[in-house]
Amino acid sequence: MKKRLTRGEKWLFASPLFFLVIAGAFWQWREKAPVELVMPDDSEVTSLEFSPDGKRLAVVLKRTTIVMGILSYLNTNLSGAVYDLKSRSLVCSLSPDFSAANGGRVPTMCIVFNAPAWSPDGNRIAASMVTSVIPPANKFVGRFKVWDVSDGRTQSEHSFQLNSFWPSGKLRFSSDGQTLIGGDIPASHFDVWTGKRLNQPDKSFGKSFSKWSEPLGLVASRRADAEDFRVVDLKTKRVIWKPPVKNAAQFDWYGDWLCVKDVIPSVGQCPVVNRLLLWNGRTRQPLPSPPLPAGVEIKSFSFNPAGKTLFYSYGQWTKTGYQAAVAAWDYHANRVVWRNENMPETLINLQPSPDGKWVMALDSLGNDSNSGYILYVFDGTGKILFKYGAIGYATRWSSDSKQLATVMSETDSSGKSVFNRIIIHRLGG
Repeated sequence: MKKRLTRGEKWLFASPLFFLVIAGAFWQWREKAPVELVMPDDSEVTSLEFSPDGKRLAVVLKRTTIVMGILSYLNTNLSGAVYDLKSRSLVCSLSPDFSAANGGRVPTMCIVFNAPAWSPDGNRIAASMVTSVIPPANKFVGRFKVWDVSDGRTQSEHSFQLNSFWPSGKLRFSSDGQTLIGGDIPASHFDVWTGKRLNQPDKSFGKSFSKWSEPLGLVASRRADAEDFRVVDLKTKRVIWKPPVKNAAQFDWYGDWLCVKDVIPSVGQCPVVNRLLLWNGRTRQPLPSPPLPAGVEIKSFSFNPAGKTLFYSYGQWTKTGYQAAVAAWDYHANRVVWRNENMPETLINLQPSPDGKWVMALDSLGNDSNSGYILYVFDGTGKILFKYGAIGYATRWSSDSKQLATVMSETDSSGKSVFNRIIIHRLGG
Protein backbone atom coordinates (compact mmCIF):
# COMPACT_ATOMS: atom_id res chain seq x y z
CA MET A 1 0.00 0.00 0.00
CA LYS A 2 1.10 3.53 -0.66
CA LYS A 3 2.40 5.39 2.36
CA ARG A 4 0.68 8.77 2.34
CA LEU A 5 1.64 11.79 4.37
CA THR A 6 -0.82 12.71 7.06
CA ARG A 7 -2.58 16.05 6.69
CA GLY A 8 -0.53 17.44 9.58
CA GLU A 9 2.71 16.33 7.98
CA LYS A 10 1.73 17.91 4.69
CA TRP A 11 0.77 21.19 6.32
CA LEU A 12 4.08 21.26 8.20
CA PHE A 13 5.95 20.43 5.01
CA ALA A 14 4.04 23.00 2.95
CA SER A 15 3.71 25.89 5.40
CA PRO A 16 2.92 29.22 3.73
CA LEU A 17 6.27 30.46 5.01
CA PHE A 18 8.12 27.55 3.47
CA PHE A 19 9.63 27.70 0.03
CA LEU A 20 12.52 25.99 -1.65
CA VAL A 21 14.92 27.50 -4.17
CA ILE A 22 17.29 25.22 -6.02
CA ALA A 23 20.30 26.62 -7.87
CA GLY A 24 19.85 26.31 -11.62
CA ALA A 25 20.52 28.31 -14.72
CA PHE A 26 21.17 32.06 -14.74
CA TRP A 27 17.45 32.74 -14.89
CA GLN A 28 16.73 30.66 -11.77
CA TRP A 29 13.65 31.44 -9.76
CA ARG A 30 14.13 34.64 -7.75
CA GLU A 31 11.22 36.28 -5.99
CA LYS A 32 10.80 39.93 -5.09
CA ALA A 33 8.52 41.11 -2.30
CA PRO A 34 5.05 39.68 -3.05
CA VAL A 35 1.89 41.72 -3.39
CA GLU A 36 -1.03 40.76 -1.14
CA LEU A 37 -4.71 41.43 -1.72
CA VAL A 38 -7.16 40.45 1.01
CA MET A 39 -10.70 39.98 -0.26
CA PRO A 40 -13.81 40.84 1.78
CA ASP A 41 -14.51 38.69 4.82
CA ASP A 42 -16.55 35.49 4.30
CA SER A 43 -15.72 35.44 0.58
CA GLU A 44 -13.73 32.90 -1.40
CA VAL A 45 -11.75 33.41 -4.61
CA THR A 46 -12.93 30.96 -7.28
CA SER A 47 -10.97 32.29 -10.27
CA LEU A 48 -8.62 35.08 -11.26
CA GLU A 49 -7.04 36.47 -14.42
CA PHE A 50 -4.29 39.02 -15.08
CA SER A 51 -4.87 41.87 -17.52
CA PRO A 52 -2.76 41.68 -20.72
CA ASP A 53 -0.30 44.25 -19.29
CA GLY A 54 -0.12 42.46 -15.90
CA LYS A 55 -1.07 45.60 -13.95
CA ARG A 56 -4.59 44.56 -12.92
CA LEU A 57 -6.25 41.39 -11.70
CA ALA A 58 -9.83 40.25 -12.34
CA VAL A 59 -11.30 38.13 -9.54
CA VAL A 60 -14.49 36.11 -9.08
CA LEU A 61 -15.72 35.86 -5.48
CA LYS A 62 -18.18 33.50 -3.84
CA ARG A 63 -19.97 34.18 -0.57
CA THR A 64 -21.96 31.31 0.92
CA THR A 65 -24.21 31.55 3.95
CA ILE A 66 -25.94 28.77 5.88
CA VAL A 67 -29.67 29.30 6.32
CA MET A 68 -31.41 27.03 8.87
CA GLY A 69 -28.55 24.57 8.60
CA ILE A 70 -28.84 24.34 4.82
CA LEU A 71 -25.85 25.04 2.58
CA SER A 72 -26.69 25.26 -1.12
CA TYR A 73 -26.37 27.42 -4.20
CA LEU A 74 -29.54 29.23 -3.06
CA ASN A 75 -27.47 30.82 -0.32
CA THR A 76 -24.49 31.63 -2.54
CA ASN A 77 -23.67 35.10 -3.82
CA LEU A 78 -21.29 35.42 -6.79
CA SER A 79 -19.65 38.61 -8.01
CA GLY A 80 -16.58 39.88 -9.83
CA ALA A 81 -14.05 42.65 -9.22
CA VAL A 82 -10.94 44.20 -10.76
CA TYR A 83 -7.97 45.33 -8.66
CA ASP A 84 -4.99 47.53 -9.45
CA LEU A 85 -1.87 45.67 -8.30
CA LYS A 86 0.34 48.73 -7.74
CA SER A 87 -2.07 50.58 -5.47
CA ARG A 88 -3.86 47.38 -4.32
CA SER A 89 -7.12 49.24 -4.75
CA LEU A 90 -10.46 48.25 -6.28
CA VAL A 91 -10.81 49.45 -9.88
CA CYS A 92 -14.40 48.35 -10.41
CA SER A 93 -16.98 45.73 -9.52
CA LEU A 94 -18.40 43.26 -12.07
CA SER A 95 -22.08 42.76 -11.31
CA PRO A 96 -23.73 39.57 -12.63
CA ASP A 97 -27.18 41.22 -12.53
CA PHE A 98 -29.05 41.68 -15.81
CA SER A 99 -31.10 44.73 -16.72
CA ALA A 100 -34.87 44.59 -17.25
CA ALA A 101 -34.37 45.20 -20.97
CA ASN A 102 -32.35 41.98 -21.24
CA GLY A 103 -34.40 39.47 -19.32
CA GLY A 104 -33.91 40.94 -15.85
CA ARG A 105 -37.59 41.62 -15.14
CA VAL A 106 -38.03 38.29 -13.31
CA PRO A 107 -35.94 38.05 -10.11
CA THR A 108 -32.94 35.81 -10.75
CA MET A 109 -29.79 34.74 -8.98
CA CYS A 110 -26.39 33.93 -10.45
CA ILE A 111 -25.43 30.35 -9.58
CA VAL A 112 -22.42 30.00 -11.94
CA PHE A 113 -19.95 32.83 -12.64
CA ASN A 114 -17.22 31.47 -14.89
CA ALA A 115 -13.66 32.74 -15.15
CA PRO A 116 -13.34 36.26 -16.61
CA ALA A 117 -11.68 36.93 -19.96
CA TRP A 118 -9.85 40.14 -20.87
CA SER A 119 -10.12 41.73 -24.30
CA PRO A 120 -6.78 41.99 -26.17
CA ASP A 121 -6.58 45.75 -25.45
CA GLY A 122 -7.32 45.27 -21.73
CA ASN A 123 -10.30 47.64 -21.77
CA ARG A 124 -13.10 45.07 -21.43
CA ILE A 125 -13.89 41.89 -19.53
CA ALA A 126 -16.35 39.18 -20.55
CA ALA A 127 -17.71 36.26 -18.56
CA SER A 128 -20.33 33.58 -19.06
CA MET A 129 -22.69 32.67 -16.25
CA VAL A 130 -25.80 30.70 -15.40
CA THR A 131 -28.79 32.26 -13.66
CA SER A 132 -31.87 30.71 -12.06
CA VAL A 133 -35.24 32.29 -11.38
CA ILE A 134 -36.29 32.97 -7.78
CA PRO A 135 -37.86 30.92 -6.34
CA PRO A 136 -36.19 27.96 -8.12
CA ALA A 137 -38.28 26.57 -10.96
CA ASN A 138 -35.70 24.24 -12.50
CA LYS A 139 -35.11 26.84 -15.20
CA PHE A 140 -31.53 27.81 -15.88
CA VAL A 141 -30.45 30.45 -18.38
CA GLY A 142 -26.98 30.66 -19.88
CA ARG A 143 -25.85 34.26 -20.29
CA PHE A 144 -22.79 36.38 -20.88
CA LYS A 145 -21.88 39.96 -20.02
CA VAL A 146 -19.20 42.39 -21.20
CA TRP A 147 -18.04 45.15 -18.83
CA ASP A 148 -16.03 48.34 -19.29
CA VAL A 149 -13.06 47.87 -16.98
CA SER A 150 -12.62 51.58 -16.27
CA ASP A 151 -15.86 51.81 -14.29
CA GLY A 152 -17.56 48.39 -14.31
CA ARG A 153 -20.34 49.62 -16.59
CA THR A 154 -22.11 46.90 -18.60
CA GLN A 155 -21.40 47.24 -22.31
CA SER A 156 -23.47 44.29 -23.50
CA GLU A 157 -25.47 41.44 -21.95
CA HIS A 158 -27.14 38.54 -23.69
CA SER A 159 -28.89 35.23 -23.03
CA PHE A 160 -27.62 32.39 -25.19
CA GLN A 161 -29.20 29.16 -24.02
CA LEU A 162 -32.12 27.91 -21.91
CA ASN A 163 -31.88 25.00 -19.46
CA SER A 164 -28.20 24.45 -20.16
CA PHE A 165 -24.83 24.87 -18.48
CA TRP A 166 -21.58 25.66 -20.25
CA PRO A 167 -19.45 22.55 -19.82
CA SER A 168 -16.04 24.22 -20.08
CA GLY A 169 -17.23 27.56 -18.79
CA LYS A 170 -14.70 30.16 -19.80
CA LEU A 171 -15.20 32.53 -22.72
CA ARG A 172 -12.34 34.11 -24.62
CA PHE A 173 -12.08 37.02 -27.00
CA SER A 174 -11.02 36.59 -30.61
CA SER A 175 -7.74 38.26 -31.59
CA ASP A 176 -9.61 41.31 -32.94
CA GLY A 177 -11.76 41.62 -29.81
CA GLN A 178 -15.05 41.56 -31.73
CA THR A 179 -16.04 37.93 -31.19
CA LEU A 180 -16.49 35.78 -28.09
CA ILE A 181 -15.49 32.15 -28.42
CA GLY A 182 -17.03 29.57 -26.11
CA GLY A 183 -17.64 25.84 -25.79
CA ASP A 184 -21.31 25.91 -24.90
CA ILE A 185 -24.07 23.48 -25.91
CA PRO A 186 -23.83 23.57 -28.89
CA ALA A 187 -20.46 25.24 -29.56
CA SER A 188 -20.68 28.75 -31.02
CA HIS A 189 -19.04 32.07 -31.70
CA PHE A 190 -20.91 35.16 -30.51
CA ASP A 191 -20.85 38.78 -31.63
CA VAL A 192 -19.62 40.81 -28.64
CA TRP A 193 -22.16 43.59 -29.14
CA THR A 194 -25.30 41.86 -30.40
CA GLY A 195 -24.94 38.42 -28.82
CA LYS A 196 -25.78 36.81 -32.17
CA ARG A 197 -24.43 33.33 -32.87
CA LEU A 198 -21.90 33.65 -35.69
CA ASN A 199 -20.75 30.10 -36.16
CA GLN A 200 -22.24 26.80 -35.16
CA PRO A 201 -20.23 23.95 -36.67
CA ASP A 202 -22.60 20.99 -36.47
CA LYS A 203 -26.12 21.16 -35.02
CA SER A 204 -26.59 17.44 -35.60
CA PHE A 205 -23.76 16.68 -33.18
CA GLY A 206 -26.01 17.69 -30.30
CA LYS A 207 -24.75 18.40 -26.81
CA SER A 208 -20.98 18.56 -26.87
CA PHE A 209 -17.84 19.77 -25.15
CA SER A 210 -15.84 21.82 -27.66
CA LYS A 211 -12.48 23.53 -28.09
CA TRP A 212 -11.76 25.95 -30.93
CA SER A 213 -8.66 26.61 -33.01
CA GLU A 214 -9.16 30.16 -34.23
CA PRO A 215 -6.06 30.28 -36.52
CA LEU A 216 -6.99 27.04 -38.30
CA GLY A 217 -10.76 27.52 -38.37
CA LEU A 218 -11.30 24.13 -36.71
CA VAL A 219 -13.33 22.95 -33.74
CA ALA A 220 -12.81 19.72 -31.79
CA SER A 221 -15.90 18.30 -30.08
CA ARG A 222 -16.91 15.37 -27.94
CA ARG A 223 -20.53 14.39 -27.50
CA ALA A 224 -21.65 14.76 -23.90
CA ASP A 225 -23.63 11.49 -24.03
CA ALA A 226 -21.50 9.28 -26.27
CA GLU A 227 -17.98 8.23 -27.22
CA ASP A 228 -17.99 10.14 -30.49
CA PHE A 229 -15.14 12.64 -30.99
CA ARG A 230 -14.45 14.66 -34.09
CA VAL A 231 -12.71 17.70 -35.58
CA VAL A 232 -14.82 19.84 -37.93
CA ASP A 233 -13.77 22.44 -40.50
CA LEU A 234 -15.83 25.57 -39.78
CA LYS A 235 -16.03 26.65 -43.44
CA THR A 236 -17.02 23.37 -45.06
CA LYS A 237 -18.68 21.83 -41.96
CA ARG A 238 -16.90 18.61 -42.91
CA VAL A 239 -15.46 16.17 -40.38
CA ILE A 240 -11.72 16.07 -41.09
CA TRP A 241 -10.50 13.88 -38.22
CA LYS A 242 -12.35 11.18 -36.32
CA PRO A 243 -9.92 8.99 -34.39
CA PRO A 244 -11.01 5.75 -32.68
CA VAL A 245 -11.50 7.37 -29.27
CA LYS A 246 -13.42 5.67 -26.47
CA ASN A 247 -13.65 8.61 -24.08
CA ALA A 248 -12.02 11.95 -24.87
CA ALA A 249 -11.86 12.95 -21.20
CA GLN A 250 -9.71 16.01 -21.92
CA PHE A 251 -8.57 17.74 -25.10
CA ASP A 252 -7.07 21.08 -26.03
CA TRP A 253 -5.39 23.04 -28.83
CA TYR A 254 -2.18 24.99 -28.97
CA GLY A 255 -1.32 26.57 -32.31
CA ASP A 256 -1.54 23.85 -34.96
CA TRP A 257 -1.55 21.01 -32.46
CA LEU A 258 -4.34 19.15 -30.70
CA CYS A 259 -3.90 16.75 -27.78
CA VAL A 260 -6.58 14.28 -26.68
CA LYS A 261 -6.61 12.24 -23.50
CA ASP A 262 -8.40 8.98 -24.28
CA VAL A 263 -9.59 6.67 -21.52
CA ILE A 264 -10.35 3.12 -22.68
CA PRO A 265 -12.54 1.31 -20.13
CA SER A 266 -11.61 -2.07 -18.72
CA VAL A 267 -12.90 -5.19 -20.45
CA GLY A 268 -12.75 -8.50 -18.61
CA GLN A 269 -9.25 -8.86 -17.17
CA CYS A 270 -7.91 -5.91 -19.18
CA PRO A 271 -7.36 -2.80 -17.04
CA VAL A 272 -8.36 0.75 -17.89
CA VAL A 273 -5.97 2.26 -20.45
CA ASN A 274 -5.00 5.94 -20.59
CA ARG A 275 -3.30 7.37 -23.65
CA LEU A 276 -2.48 10.74 -25.23
CA LEU A 277 -3.19 11.32 -28.93
CA LEU A 278 -1.47 14.18 -30.76
CA TRP A 279 -2.59 15.61 -34.10
CA ASN A 280 -1.35 18.41 -36.38
CA GLY A 281 -4.36 20.41 -37.52
CA ARG A 282 -2.48 22.15 -40.34
CA THR A 283 -1.01 19.04 -41.97
CA ARG A 284 -3.92 16.95 -40.65
CA GLN A 285 -1.55 14.20 -39.66
CA PRO A 286 -1.14 12.37 -36.33
CA LEU A 287 2.01 12.93 -34.28
CA PRO A 288 3.92 10.43 -32.12
CA SER A 289 2.46 10.03 -28.64
CA PRO A 290 4.55 9.93 -25.45
CA PRO A 291 5.30 6.45 -24.16
CA LEU A 292 3.39 5.61 -20.99
CA PRO A 293 3.80 2.62 -18.68
CA ALA A 294 0.90 0.18 -18.59
CA GLY A 295 -1.79 0.93 -16.06
CA VAL A 296 -1.06 4.64 -15.58
CA GLU A 297 -3.73 7.26 -14.97
CA ILE A 298 -3.11 10.53 -16.79
CA LYS A 299 -4.12 13.43 -14.57
CA SER A 300 -3.29 16.55 -16.56
CA PHE A 301 -1.53 17.86 -19.66
CA SER A 302 -0.67 21.23 -21.16
CA PHE A 303 1.27 22.47 -24.18
CA ASN A 304 4.42 24.55 -23.66
CA PRO A 305 3.68 27.95 -25.25
CA ALA A 306 7.38 28.53 -26.00
CA GLY A 307 8.32 25.22 -27.56
CA LYS A 308 7.22 22.03 -29.22
CA THR A 309 6.76 20.10 -26.02
CA LEU A 310 3.82 18.75 -24.04
CA PHE A 311 3.80 18.58 -20.24
CA TYR A 312 1.82 15.75 -18.65
CA SER A 313 1.39 14.12 -15.25
CA TYR A 314 0.41 10.58 -14.38
CA GLY A 315 0.39 8.02 -11.60
CA GLN A 316 0.29 4.25 -11.24
CA TRP A 317 0.35 1.49 -8.68
CA THR A 318 3.51 -0.62 -8.63
CA LYS A 319 4.72 -3.51 -6.48
CA THR A 320 6.34 -1.02 -4.14
CA GLY A 321 3.37 1.36 -3.92
CA TYR A 322 2.02 4.32 -5.81
CA GLN A 323 4.38 6.12 -8.20
CA ALA A 324 3.62 9.58 -9.58
CA ALA A 325 5.52 11.52 -12.22
CA VAL A 326 5.48 14.66 -14.34
CA ALA A 327 7.20 14.77 -17.72
CA ALA A 328 7.84 16.81 -20.88
CA TRP A 329 7.47 15.23 -24.33
CA ASP A 330 9.02 16.72 -27.49
CA TYR A 331 6.49 15.73 -30.16
CA HIS A 332 8.78 16.75 -33.02
CA ALA A 333 11.95 14.98 -31.86
CA ASN A 334 9.86 12.07 -30.48
CA ARG A 335 11.60 11.96 -27.13
CA VAL A 336 11.00 12.58 -23.45
CA VAL A 337 12.85 15.80 -22.64
CA TRP A 338 12.67 15.25 -18.89
CA ARG A 339 10.76 13.20 -16.34
CA ASN A 340 10.51 13.70 -12.58
CA GLU A 341 9.37 10.47 -10.90
CA ASN A 342 9.86 11.60 -7.32
CA MET A 343 6.45 13.16 -6.76
CA PRO A 344 4.44 12.21 -3.63
CA GLU A 345 1.11 12.50 -5.46
CA THR A 346 -0.22 12.81 -8.99
CA LEU A 347 -0.16 16.47 -9.98
CA ILE A 348 -3.08 18.36 -11.50
CA ASN A 349 -3.68 21.75 -13.14
CA LEU A 350 -0.41 21.90 -15.09
CA GLN A 351 0.23 25.50 -16.21
CA PRO A 352 3.40 26.41 -18.13
CA SER A 353 4.55 30.01 -17.87
CA PRO A 354 3.94 31.90 -21.15
CA ASP A 355 7.69 32.17 -21.79
CA GLY A 356 8.08 28.40 -21.33
CA LYS A 357 10.76 28.62 -18.63
CA TRP A 358 8.66 27.12 -15.87
CA VAL A 359 5.65 24.91 -15.37
CA MET A 360 3.49 24.90 -12.24
CA ALA A 361 1.29 22.12 -10.88
CA LEU A 362 -0.83 21.38 -7.83
CA ASP A 363 -0.83 18.48 -5.39
CA SER A 364 -3.92 18.05 -3.19
CA LEU A 365 -3.41 18.27 0.56
CA GLY A 366 -6.54 16.26 1.31
CA ASN A 367 -9.47 14.40 -0.15
CA ASP A 368 -11.33 17.54 -1.23
CA SER A 369 -10.60 21.03 -2.56
CA ASN A 370 -11.28 22.59 0.86
CA SER A 371 -8.04 21.08 2.16
CA GLY A 372 -5.95 23.12 -0.25
CA TYR A 373 -3.01 22.27 -2.48
CA ILE A 374 0.78 22.35 -2.57
CA LEU A 375 2.14 24.41 -5.46
CA TYR A 376 5.14 23.05 -7.36
CA VAL A 377 7.13 25.01 -9.96
CA PHE A 378 9.56 23.10 -12.22
CA ASP A 379 12.35 24.46 -14.39
CA GLY A 380 13.25 23.43 -17.95
CA THR A 381 14.98 20.26 -16.75
CA GLY A 382 12.23 19.05 -14.41
CA LYS A 383 13.89 20.22 -11.19
CA ILE A 384 11.66 21.65 -8.45
CA LEU A 385 12.48 25.35 -8.09
CA PHE A 386 9.67 26.43 -5.81
CA LYS A 387 7.27 24.80 -3.39
CA TYR A 388 4.45 26.64 -1.66
CA GLY A 389 1.24 25.84 0.22
CA ALA A 390 -1.41 25.50 1.28
CA ILE A 391 -3.18 27.35 -1.49
CA GLY A 392 -6.53 27.31 -3.28
CA TYR A 393 -7.09 25.89 -6.76
CA ALA A 394 -7.23 29.32 -8.43
CA THR A 395 -3.73 30.05 -9.80
CA ARG A 396 -2.61 32.07 -12.80
CA TRP A 397 0.51 33.34 -14.61
CA SER A 398 0.73 36.87 -15.98
CA SER A 399 1.29 37.12 -19.74
CA ASP A 400 4.93 38.24 -19.26
CA SER A 401 5.65 35.29 -16.90
CA LYS A 402 6.89 37.69 -14.22
CA GLN A 403 3.96 37.21 -11.84
CA LEU A 404 2.20 34.18 -10.44
CA ALA A 405 -1.07 34.64 -8.55
CA THR A 406 -2.05 32.18 -5.80
CA VAL A 407 -4.73 32.24 -3.11
CA MET A 408 -4.03 31.54 0.57
CA SER A 409 -6.56 30.77 3.29
CA GLU A 410 -7.80 33.18 5.96
CA THR A 411 -10.13 32.59 8.91
CA ASP A 412 -13.49 34.32 8.49
CA SER A 413 -15.78 35.72 11.20
CA SER A 414 -17.30 32.29 11.89
CA GLY A 415 -13.90 30.66 12.35
CA LYS A 416 -14.04 28.88 8.99
CA SER A 417 -10.95 28.79 6.79
CA VAL A 418 -11.62 30.31 3.35
CA PHE A 419 -9.27 30.97 0.45
CA ASN A 420 -9.52 34.74 0.10
CA ARG A 421 -5.98 36.15 0.48
CA ILE A 422 -4.37 36.62 -2.93
CA ILE A 423 -0.57 36.45 -3.08
CA ILE A 424 1.10 37.79 -6.23
CA HIS A 425 4.57 36.26 -6.48
CA ARG A 426 6.74 38.70 -8.43
CA LEU A 427 9.67 37.14 -10.25
CA GLY A 428 12.94 38.63 -11.40
CA GLY A 429 16.20 37.45 -12.83
